[in-house]
Amino acid sequence: MSVTELLDLQTLVMDGLPGYFCLHYQPEFDLETDELTGCEALVRWWHPDFGMLQPGASLHDTKWAARLEGLEEWTFRAAFAQSAAWDAEGRSIKVAVNVSRGRLAAPGFLDQLHEIIEATGANPEHLGVDVPLSAFTREPVTTADNAVALADLGIAVIADGVLGDTAGPALARTPVSVLKIPLNTARRQRLGFHPLVASALALAHGLEIIGVAKAAETTEDVQVLQAMGFDRAFGIAFSPAVSAHRLDQLLSEATS
Repeated sequence: MSVTELLDLQTLVMDGLPGYFCLHYQPEFDLETDELTGCEALVRWWHPDFGMLQPGASLHDTKWAARLEGLEEWTFRAAFAQSAAWDAEGRSIKVAVNVSRGRLAAPGFLDQLHEIIEATGANPEHLGVDVPLSAFTREPVTTADNAVALADLGIAVIADGVLGDTAGPALARTPVSVLKIPLNTARRQRLGFHPLVASALALAHGLEIIGVAKAAETTEDVQVLQAMGFDRAFGIAFSPAVSAHRLDQLLSEATS
């Protein structure tokens, strides 16, 4: 598939809004092998005057805020289509898409996901859905039911967020396979990370869940994370979020 076609898959112009939306992909790496193991699809808003912006912070409380739900659906379609394109080129990689707590619990979400998979030809085993950790504690029944349905499809269920007292029991009741643990919410101490980071990793491994460090910033960060036993990590220590074309190049470099 040509670069132009790839860009067409992930570009959205919204009526009355200057510029366009596109997807960038945050690469994720195995800390033992340095292999590029997956990526997270991130929405970006390109503005003709201000360049690339993050739309979540820019569009809330504006006249376009009500249309963000449509943007979330488009993100799934574009990311799943991109995943199918990479599969067709023999460059299979796990592509994760964020879903809001409200969207996950919305009637018809699973039916819509079925339709998008069928329309794009994406392989569910190469997809992931990134769920806010708060969904597992604030709406445990709906979240657990939908998580089971996603896992039954073959889609990886990823929990993302700061751990609370009820997170462990909630995760134990769900088919979560990956826990993304943010490093920048519990700031670094002189000789490492906040103890909550280590306890979150211990919880993940106790539940046989892959522990992913979120937002590794330096080479020193990576060394500490490896020593702690993290499985994977992403952040500017490895690579910023990149375009589909650039990630395509990274995948080519990894297999050459």
